[in-house]
Amino acid sequence: MILNKRIFRVLLKQKAIYIGSIVLVMLSSLLYSNLNIAMKNVEKNKDLFLEKTKVEDAKAILQRPIDDIKKLEDKFNISIEARRQFDTNISENTTIRVFEKTSKVNIPYIVEGNDIKNMNEILLEPNFAKTNGYNLGDKINILDKEFTIVGFFAMPDYIYPLKSEGDIMVNYKIFGTAIISDKAMNEMPIKGTVYYLLKSHSNSLEEIKEYLGENHFIIFWQEINDNPRFSFVNAKLMGSAKMAIALPAMILLLTSLLVAVVLWRMIKTEFTQIGTLYALGYSKRK
Repeated sequence: MILNKRIFRVLLKQKAIYIGSIVLVMLSSLLYSNLNIAMKNVEKNKDLFLEKTKVEDAKAILQRPIDDIKKLEDKFNISIEARRQFDTNISENTTIRVFEKTSKVNIPYIVEGNDIKNMNEILLEPNFAKTNGYNLGDKINILDKEFTIVGFFAMPDYIYPLKSEGDIMVNYKIFGTAIISDKAMNEMPIKGTVYYLLKSHSNSLEEIKEYLGENHFIIFWQEINDNPRFSFVNAKLMGSAKMAIALPAMILLLTSLLVAVVLWRMIKTEFTQIGTLYALGYSKRK
């Protein structure tokens, strides 16, 4: 039909509008797809990281130490591991929190370099190391003992390494974390704080919590979701995932509205021609 030829003439005449509309729709669709795929990958990697590092379900400081950990693990179907830590200054304004390396719960994930093999080796948190100019192979002095930095690590209960739970922002210039072996920890002049990491293989911690309260007197109890060093990152990822859906959808909607407005304005300019064609006997379908 002769009218069909006019479609191509209109497209060529208004090509800037059509090309711009197509590009906008393509970009908004691409943004929507890419952000959703990226956030799904981030969530998948987070879940894989927490699974590989055996993130704790809770930590507890007890007045009376546990003598037979294996007995409690079998009784309550749970993994329990004692961990020691202490704080010390490595410079006038910089504090480092040193942890004993664990093997069952909150296992450190090696981001770069190697794991600890000897007593005089140490792992550092990578952002702290970068901020303070430490590289792999450098020496660092902890309580008058020299350690070699062999790797950088991430730890699930210190993903967001706040110095104290009342802090809001991380400052790698004044605070960082490190890990040494249990043998090196035994040689330290500071005993530090001893607490127990618990990872339940069932659905509840209530039984073990009640038992520890009655037999070992709980001084401090914190479940992982109440730990801001973990929950801040979790909340941020959840917020980013929602934003990855909402923002591109909003852009796509605005783009669609813009295209609709442009097309409607173009149709209005054709009202005279459309009325003439109706008067000549053309149907709406034609």
